[in-house]
Amino acid sequence: MSPGVRFEGTARIAGRTLFGPLEIELPPAAWTCLLGASGVGKSTVLRLLADLPTGVAFEGTEAARREYRRARPRYASDMTDREWALVAPFMPPPRRLGRPRTT
Repeated sequence: MSPGVRFEGTARIAGRTLFGPLEIELPPAAWTCLLGASGVGKSTVLRLLADLPTGVAFEGTEAARREYRRARPRYASDMTDREWALVAPFMPPPRRLGRPRTT
């Protein structure tokens, strides 16, 4: 079985701690969901894992040492609302509000 991913440390920007200490273990060949309130650093963690530029120092080293254009093909994001796409065809069309116009 291939190994999973282990991610641990503290992230800082301009000397200010963003999050940490953080420890994440992702099992191999499994889906993982990262949940949290707005602004807690979910996107930053994902960008650090993908080695994309963040402006963040992780464990004292500037993140994303590789050039962004080389790393970009390895990063994918799905921002579509699939649940809505499944329900939308069955929703009735919107009705106009107010009184009908007289001619």
